[in-house]
Parts: sequence; C-alpha cells; structure tokens
Amino acid sequence: MEILVISDIHNRLGNISAIADDLAGADVVLIAGDITNFGSAKQAKKIVTKISNYNSNILAVPGNCDPPSVEAYLSGHGMSLHCNRVELDGIKFVGLGGAIAGPGFGLAEFGDDDFSIRLNALEATLKPDDISILVTHQPAFGTRIDDSGDGHHAGSKAVRDFIDRNHPIVAVSGHIHNAFGTEILGSTTLINPGPISHRTYGYIKIGETVSAEIRTIK
Repeated sequence: MEILVISDIHNRLGNISAIADDLAGADVVLIAGDITNFGSAKQAKKIVTKISNYNSNILAVPGNCDPPSVEAYLSGHGMSLHCNRVELDGIKFVGLGGAIAGPGFGLAEFGDDDFSIRLNALEATLKPDDISILVTHQPAFGTRIDDSGDGHHAGSKAVRDFIDRNHPIVAVSGHIHNAFGTEILGSTTLINPGPISHRTYGYIKIGETVSAEIRTIK
C-alpha cells in the first residue's frame, strides 16, 4: 500500500497540483487536519475537490483550525476518521481530530483527558492482532515531531499512550509546523509531513516492511 500524507493546508491550494503525480499514484491520501484556516465547509469542499481531481480515496481528520462544519462535511462525504475506524486492504485506519490547546474546532476546551476518552473508545474497536494506522492532528508527546523548537514538547500524552498500548504500524500527525519529520517509537513509525504550504508532504509505503519519508516540492 502506498499512502500520501498532507497536513496543515490552511486553505492554501497552491502546492496541490505540484504533487499531482504522487497523489494519483497513492492508494489512499491522508489529511492530518487544518484543512481550512477557521474556514467553512465550502472552503473545505474546494480543497478536497482539488485533491480528489487526482485521487478520490481520501481519509481525513479535522484540525484545531477547522470548525465543526468542516468535520460535518468530511463525515457527510464518508471521508472522516474523527472518532472513526475505516478498513482498507486489511488495515484499520483510526483517527482523532482537534488539538489539546489553542482555539478552533479542536478539543482544547476538554484537554488531554478528553483525548483519552475518545482514544479509549477507538481502542475498543481494535483487536490485539489488528494492523492499524493512527491519524491525528495532535502528535504524540515527547517525540521529535512534537518539538515546538524551544525544547518544549507540545504533543498529547493520550496519543502517546495509545501508541504505546496498541502499536499501530504508523502514526500520522501534523499541527506542529516546524517539527516535520519521521521517528520510530517502538514498532510504530511516526510521521509529521509538515504544512503543504511549506512545500513538504509525506509518503508511506507498506509491504513486508514500513517505510516513511518527507518529500519536498522542488
């Protein structure tokens, strides 16, 4: 399976066409939140339509800059992974949108405890031998992909705990713009593709092994 990962679009369409070939070649496109910049369902539709011109197999979570109408749009079109599980080719994709701090759609008003409740509900849908991929906007705590750049880790301990307990083969996130990259956490490959507006995106290949890389638009 080949997976393309985009995050933190923030209503900017400019670089989508630049990755047209990679989009078209992927089995699924994952969007890790902040599709809009406190925008509307209409704006989200415009962005998703642009992506679907190259690949219509899209799964997404909303970010903290996506209001409830964006999540409603994603759900209404069968693309939402927020508090949801979707199976593709034997892989269980589970997801959680929002962020634990900051304004917007995210779950800021509930904090990390609410993340725990929602992730526990997702965990209940998985069996111990399931092959899974976790898609969140908020990254796991204490990793290179949640480092805000001043030594402060801005990730979620609940997301980290979920990964430690369930060992998804890949955990996709965004949110921390400058912390794009990959990391191995136990048996899980972590990837934060960075904002597509900064000309970075992610590519994952799953076969006998898992590989993940950050690609840059030239």
